[in-house]
Amino acid sequence: MICYSHVIEDNRIDRHMIQNAKATMATAITGNGERVIALLDTPSLEEIYCIDTNPENQYLLELKLLALKKLSVDDYLHFIGFYQDPVFVQHRLGQFDDFKADLSEEAKRHWDSRIHDIQRGVLVCGSFERFLSRVRPISKIFLASRFKHVLKRPIGECKKNFPFKRFNFWLQVLSLPWVQKFLGSNNISLIALQEKKSGLFSALSTILNKGESVTSFLFHLAFVGDFRYLPKEQIPPSLKREILTKVKHQLQHNKVKIHYKLGGTCEVLSGITSSNQSSFHSFLNFEGVSDLDPIKKTLKTLKEKFSNPCVVVRYLPSTKNCHELSQFIESENIGKMKDCSEEEMTRIYSVYVL
Repeated sequence: MICYSHVIEDNRIDRHMIQNAKATMATAITGNGERVIALLDTPSLEEIYCIDTNPENQYLLELKLLALKKLSVDDYLHFIGFYQDPVFVQHRLGQFDDFKADLSEEAKRHWDSRIHDIQRGVLVCGSFERFLSRVRPISKIFLASRFKHVLKRPIGECKKNFPFKRFNFWLQVLSLPWVQKFLGSNNISLIALQEKKSGLFSALSTILNKGESVTSFLFHLAFVGDFRYLPKEQIPPSLKREILTKVKHQLQHNKVKIHYKLGGTCEVLSGITSSNQSSFHSFLNFEGVSDLDPIKKTLKTLKEKFSNPCVVVRYLPSTKNCHELSQFIESENIGKMKDCSEEEMTRIYSVYVL
């Protein structure tokens, strides 16, 4: 099962760090593939290891990269479903038939058995995206037409007419596990409020209260389903034409060697040859808000394998976790930890850079 297929993280931090480090090698969690795509235009990058325990995530990334390599950037955006135009439903099948022979056998079998996802656009085929598609029509009815104003104007300019009580009540309802299950969510780890200040719906409330609803791609994704009202400069890197054009060039000229690695992070890292080259690593932890053991183990492995690695770590926020992780990094002499959580505009994650 693909949990998320659209952008759910702000990858601008990762892009800034990898380009500043001039990394020649990178490792990243595959996930929906958007994180990896956002890194591929790095001029110094020579190889990247895409790590995931879910083979379907690897098939999704493989499909996206092959489609970008074979199609024009505009056709790629239409193919993945960035533009939800009914005209392109059948067109996507023709495009897929034209290049699917170049997929791995496993990926080809997977997508041949999921033609409906190709028709809809793979950007919206994840369980998280399906869940949001069921929530949106109800949200429109419950929050009424006045809600649209905060997608185009800061909350300060439309405070008098905004239905705050309805909005907060609706988010509380959607945060209930049984409501999520009823609406088809299989991704409780991200959506549920595992602690009082964690999760998607708490993040949406924070975005509104900070006056960021106009510029937040996550807010637009949750309540609109696309970026028609989002300022162009706020479109995530992996969906920007100018960046995709550079990534396409990299793919067509085989500038970056892409390794698809199925397994746990530490398991895959242990199999990579130690190196003194400049390296970048982007990881996230969904094991649970209070469980930092996977992150600690990963950081120790990175210290043993690479010389001065540049690392971006994401996890669901917790003040206790921040203090514990900081103490661990200091005690293990891993490096200096910088809190970049305020720069992560989804407001879902705590983000630290080493």
